Order: sequence, then structure tokens, then C-alpha cells
Amino acid sequence: MNKTETPATSSRTRAVLAAMMAVLMTVFGSLAAPAAFAADGAGVNAQVTAASESGFTIHVDASGLGDATGAYAALIVQGQDDALNNQQYVAFALPFPVVSAGNSSFTLTAPTAKLDRSLSYEVVMWQQHSNFSADTFYGRSAVSITDAQWDAVFPPAEPEVPAEPEVPAEPEIPAEPETPAEMQPAIEVLLADGETPVATPR
Repeated sequence: MNKTETPATSSRTRAVLAAMMAVLMTVFGSLAAPAAFAADGAGVNAQVTAASESGFTIHVDASGLGDATGAYAALIVQGQDDALNNQQYVAFALPFPVVSAGNSSFTLTAPTAKLDRSLSYEVVMWQQHSNFSADTFYGRSAVSITDAQWDAVFPPAEPEVPAEPEVPAEPEIPAEPETPAEMQPAIEVLLADGETPVATPR
């Protein structure tokens, strides 16, 4: 003989089913949530470790990446997030940064041809195997670049050294004219008469 379900029994049944559905949605929802949610509050720190006419070497340390095992990272012009999905970044981290226990350390190489001294740059990290979006975003770090580091990449032009003026040649000092020999006056010897010169012996 079938028992008739009372309103109270029906209400309790619906409450139990609702509770079970809530638990299931919570479990499956947490499993399906993107890894980026586990990386809320991730810290990213990027700094230039080498600068030369070839470009910059940038070392990146990241933490708080949750259970991720890998990530994407790129150097872009600051604020130009569209470049991440258009692949117009200045540098992209290859091989892909490995994440262990929520931490990752890797290096980016930015070539001189893609750098502009008048612009600012930042490193952005996001979920691997996905496009960049607010849901897949991990963290970002502005890259501080000193004037000396920029000068190493784009050496300033050397100022031209003016040619030294030619020193004029010393004028030649004219030779002193030779002093003519003094003329010795001839002495005439006369005889006793005072008029007849004495004959010069031959």
C-alpha cells in the first residue's frame, strides 16, 4: 500500500535536493574555475640585469601563482594590453616559464630593434594555453630603466673634437748685412823737400 506524501515530506525532500545541488555546484564550480583565480594577489617583479647595444636582459621573479605549472609572460609597451593577443610584444618568454609551488623565475631578452627610449615598458604574466584576459591575468610589473642603461643600448653620439688651428711658421730672420772692411788711408812718404815722394821699392 502506497503512502501518501504529505506537504511537509515534500518540502523536506526539496530542501535536501537543493542542498545536494548546492554542494555539487560548489565542487564542480571550483574544479572548472580558471587557474587565474587561484593566482589572485600574484606578485611579479622585473628588473634589468644587463644592457648593451644588443638590448636588455630582464630577470623576472613571480610568486603567488597558485597551482599553475606554467605561465605565459611578455614584455610590452606599458598599457598596451592588446599587444598580448596580437602578438605585438617586445619580448616573449621562451621556453615558457615553469611554475613550482606558486613561484617562477625566468629571463626575457628585449632586442634593441624593438625598443624606444621615449616609451615605458612592463612585464605581464597570464594563464598558459589561453589568450590574455581579465580572467587569465596573473600579474604585471613595470620595468625601471636608468639613463645609464638606456645609454648602453643607444650610445650618445660622441661630440666632434674641433681640429687644432695650425701654428703659423716662424718668419725667417733676415741675415745681417756684412760690414764692409774699413778702408785704410794710404800714407805717402815724402823726401826732405816735402814734395818728392819716396820711391817705393820694387
